[in-house]
Amino acid sequence: MRLDPTPRPRRPRPVAEVAELTLEPEALAKGWLLALLDQAPLAAAAALPAARFARDAPALCTAMVGAIGSEAELERLAEGGDLHALARSAGALAGTREPASAAAAVGALRAVLWAAAADGLGSSDPALVADLAERLAHVAAVVTEAALAGPGASAEPEAPAEPAPEPPAWRDALARRLAEAAQTGRSLAVLLAEVDGLERLVASEGEAAGHGLVERAVAAMRAALPPDDTAFEGGPGRLWVLAPGLGRLAAGALGARLGEAVEHAVTTRGAPLTASVGVAVHPADGADGGSLAAHAEEALYDARATGLRVGGTGPTPGRRPDAPLLR
Repeated sequence: MRLDPTPRPRRPRPVAEVAELTLEPEALAKGWLLALLDQAPLAAAAALPAARFARDAPALCTAMVGAIGSEAELERLAEGGDLHALARSAGALAGTREPASAAAAVGALRAVLWAAAADGLGSSDPALVADLAERLAHVAAVVTEAALAGPGASAEPEAPAEPAPEPPAWRDALARRLAEAAQTGRSLAVLLAEVDGLERLVASEGEAAGHGLVERAVAAMRAALPPDDTAFEGGPGRLWVLAPGLGRLAAGALGARLGEAVEHAVTTRGAPLTASVGVAVHPADGADGGSLAAHAEEALYDARATGLRVGGTGPTPGRRPDAPLLR
């Protein structure tokens, strides 16, 4: 039998085994809240809509857990589903409507769900763990896409104590780069790099030492960027990069360089720290900033789920030797 040499992505299967776990929505929502507070300045806590979060965050956690185990439940979160408005509210629940911050908020929730589900399932079956990672990444990508579309309407929004903080430098820089790309016809790559295993790193090294290692990793990635590229931090261990003029292969090479910079610069307990990178390229992956950010986020999850350094480039350069399916 002749095999088709062109690789094609497959839709991650539902992991019905999560239905056997006891995942308390309140506990998951509390974990998400703590993750949001950890990745933002203390002043940003005032923007969190506390009452709405307490009301809707457990429901979002329940919906995402259900989507991990059921295709029908995932369709409820997708556009046209009865829970799509709840998915769209993810950014507003976290106190932000800015695309990069909304995507980061969903990423924080994904990390909490992963920790809870992975601990519950255990690691005795590597194939099951890999399926869980792929499925959770897919569910998170659906919610991220919804969150980038708008504030959502699962409930009447609560007015925050202060206006939600936005990083106008990121928004303005992306808009400017997109305008330049439209005028010149040049491509624009958006990369999202994230240090792997942030929660485990902080747990094993301690709060101060763990965050110190993460800061060194981000500094190493910044130092590896060409002068024309622009970078913005999107939370602990996360770096958004705007790279004008880069196509998919060149962006993949840049992503590989960022991962190598982390591995060469930072070690912990005798092992190099690693980072995963997602790539999106304008205009093929999106015509606007929100679409590009969502695509880069999904590509990052895909890279991490499959043990690759860079996702979103087709055949990915720089697979780490003996890379596990999960980190």
